[in-house]
Amino acid sequence: MHRKKLDIKILLIGPLPKPIHGMSLCNSICLKIFKERLSKAYSINTAHKKFNENLGKFNFKLALNFAGYYFQSYKIFKADKVYITIGQTFLGVLKYSPFILLSKLLKKELIVHIHGNYLHLRYKDLKGLKKLCIRFLMKHFDKGIVLSEKFKINLKPFLKKEKIFVAVNFFEEKFLSNAKEKNFESLKICYLSNLMKEKGIFDLINALIIFNKKNKNFKAKIAGQIDMKARQFFFNKIKTLKNIEYLGVVEGAVKRNLLRDSNVFILPTYYKMEGQPISIIEAMASGNLIISTAHAGIPELVEDEVNGFLVNKKSPEEISDKLFFLANNLCVLKDFSLRNINKANLKFSLKNFEKTMINIISK
Repeated sequence: MHRKKLDIKILLIGPLPKPIHGMSLCNSICLKIFKERLSKAYSINTAHKKFNENLGKFNFKLALNFAGYYFQSYKIFKADKVYITIGQTFLGVLKYSPFILLSKLLKKELIVHIHGNYLHLRYKDLKGLKKLCIRFLMKHFDKGIVLSEKFKINLKPFLKKEKIFVAVNFFEEKFLSNAKEKNFESLKICYLSNLMKEKGIFDLINALIIFNKKNKNFKAKIAGQIDMKARQFFFNKIKTLKNIEYLGVVEGAVKRNLLRDSNVFILPTYYKMEGQPISIIEAMASGNLIISTAHAGIPELVEDEVNGFLVNKKSPEEISDKLFFLANNLCVLKDFSLRNINKANLKFSLKNFEKTMINIISK
């Protein structure tokens, strides 16, 4: 049934794929929702075309590249509402200032969406002019969206509590699996995220090196973008392990099949700007047991020994121990698989996300 579109013209400003990461993926889905449900939807794609592990630090070339996006500011004139997914560092907020100030000058409703839990920590550390600058810019927003109740702390210094809303992350329906169709006869391990040190990729590799010595049957597939500076180090680490395969960047059917063919998903992250990793939610919907850390919004996705395991940060030995336990108790995998499919379906469906976002935008 065709739904009547709401008479709202919106401009989305933020990174869109490629490169693919949680925020760019979420923005692409939001843009699709806005185009389907609102009368007009425009966008300004602020993505850095090359993956860089050190985003958030000043880089003249990147700053010059970003400045080019300001020429698209004319799109603000067309919109009623401006939705911005800012960064969580001083520069991550500051670079959006021309969009924020012009939107306010033109009396557009400004909506900010924070995809992590780092902004309040960074703001607390700022002093003097930098702190005043961020406060000045953030106070211009009319509404704010965060990933969980716990994350509201990021916007409390700037917005009234009734103007801060929660929209939990989601999975696309194509990732939903049936536990009956999955193979639990041996460990099939998957890592799907950018290959950054803070995402725990090298903790996972070291864990697999330790686990490999225990003579248990397993296969591990690793997918994601890697910074050129870390590339050689990564390949040197995995070359001794014949049962590890690096797939590069995956999307579409390849990504879907990777998650469906796996039964254990590992993301031992301590990334400071982590939020609610969409990759974990997709892995849950695909029926994988999750091994991760009690970091950022992950404990809201993963309950220790209920639908996965939470390990300490930077602890390859602990990851290896969990894998050894699972290798000796493969029956656990199916139980956890069913729990994750049910939990993802109940709490993190795209349908729920769409309903929440449209309610917030249209208020």
